[in-house]
Amino acid sequence: MARLPFVRRAPIAAFLGVMALVLAGCPAPDDETVEPPETDEWASCSNDEDGWEAEYPPDWQVNPGDGVAACSLFDPEAIDLPQGPTAIPLDIAVQLRVESVARELDDLLEDPFATEIDRSDTTVDGSTAHRIEQEQAEDGIVPEGTRSVRYVVDLGDDRAFIAVSYDMGEPAFDEKVAVLDEMMDRIEFMDPEPVEGAWRTLPDAPIERINHTATWTGDGMIVWAGGEEIQADGAAWDPDAEEWRAIPEAPIDARWNHHAVWTGEELLVWGGSAGPDHLAECFADGARYDPVTGEWTEMAPAPGEGRCGSVAVWTGDELLVYGGHGAAGPPSLEDLHDDVIAYDPAADEWRSSGPAPVDARLGAVGAWTGDELVVVGGSDGELDARADGAAYDPDADEWRRIPDMPIPPRSGLEGAWAGDELIVFAGTELHDEGQEERLDGAAYDPDADEWRTIADLPGPHSTPAVAWSGSLLYVVGGDLQDPERHPAVVAYEPDADSWEVLPNAPGTPRQHHTAVWAGGELIVWGGSTHDGEAGPAVAWRGG
Repeated sequence: MARLPFVRRAPIAAFLGVMALVLAGCPAPDDETVEPPETDEWASCSNDEDGWEAEYPPDWQVNPGDGVAACSLFDPEAIDLPQGPTAIPLDIAVQLRVESVARELDDLLEDPFATEIDRSDTTVDGSTAHRIEQEQAEDGIVPEGTRSVRYVVDLGDDRAFIAVSYDMGEPAFDEKVAVLDEMMDRIEFMDPEPVEGAWRTLPDAPIERINHTATWTGDGMIVWAGGEEIQADGAAWDPDAEEWRAIPEAPIDARWNHHAVWTGEELLVWGGSAGPDHLAECFADGARYDPVTGEWTEMAPAPGEGRCGSVAVWTGDELLVYGGHGAAGPPSLEDLHDDVIAYDPAADEWRSSGPAPVDARLGAVGAWTGDELVVVGGSDGELDARADGAAYDPDADEWRRIPDMPIPPRSGLEGAWAGDELIVFAGTELHDEGQEERLDGAAYDPDADEWRTIADLPGPHSTPAVAWSGSLLYVVGGDLQDPERHPAVVAYEPDADSWEVLPNAPGTPRQHHTAVWAGGELIVWGGSTHDGEAGPAVAWRGG
């Protein structure tokens, strides 16, 4: 398969995918062989969720499981992890984890950014394993020249156990490696705790895409446009036949980050941009696709200029598009829109609304409640984040203000309509000390016209794919570098106000992908994985 770009490149060898908070110097190699502590009375711990029991020197420390999987970090000193969604220091002596193997186990064995010093085939608790010594060849997650020893153990069922020690901090590297080797002689694997539900891999689509749209039609899924080299064609998934079919190019320019909605009869695609560059054109045109005839029809031109960073919803009668910016180049206050334009496919006509009672913005979260378009958050052309919002009634062609969010404003706010509430969460808050990835969120009830705060996310998510199942809000992937500390797939249950961490899907974490609820399962499609591969099509069906 073609390799697709990923925003952040992380060496595969640094499979914990974390950035050290403090990069300690690398001590010189010790010529003497270091033996582990001579005692049979090692301490022990277990990780029931991923399935291992580990022993470690009795005077060492182990993490209890607060924010990081229990029984996974070991060090002679007390393990004082940073609070919040920050990184695990790489100078911790020994680190363990289980990785989902998306494609081939060999992907975990080869590191293009490091020089391999030695590799030996071995077994760990009866499972096939590889012990790899290497040195970082160029700066990445660890500095150039950093030595490491890691074990990669094939557990079967698309799971690999990984143990690693880096030549960073204290104690000396040879002492760490001696303990790591002894721990691998003592470790025992067990069946992980059963999870209700499972992932399955779908057949490959005839296309690969990033920054596309995926739309559920009620009996199938249509993906369109996007791509590393931007396209105007797509593909359709038939879940009954478990088959894909290609759909032809639309009669409009190729694009990405556009809008797509299903009317009940047709797919409407509109807007978007000609590429990732700030100077890329924002489109004001669109097209309609009829999956029965397989034909496209151009939509009437929208009033005014194109819009990027806007909100779009389908009301049952009209496509509503709110806000966004229209000029090529970095957005500014003068380029922002504060109104709604509405498209009626029956008449092939557009209309415009009056201005909203809040400042113009881009990047807002929006949803159709059944009666109103609700928009909240976003930022102005100077990227100052907003906490306010408004609701638009298309029947009355009237706006009303809604209360401000009870959480700090932030860029990159995520959200979705969850049956009777608009749920918003995540994002990045900018302040004098820098930026902070937020875990908090809130839910807006339009009937009561009030907000409530919700439980914090288990970990930060930047630009994930979001889908509502009717009872759970799924949040999948995004810009994640450590799925052990930052779970790649989580689900929020509004009734219980709780988040559940789900098993990682094959090919996650990934970026620029989509997720749709497909009548009985969650389909995750497209995007790019951390190693640059196209994300496989996968589906989750809960228990």
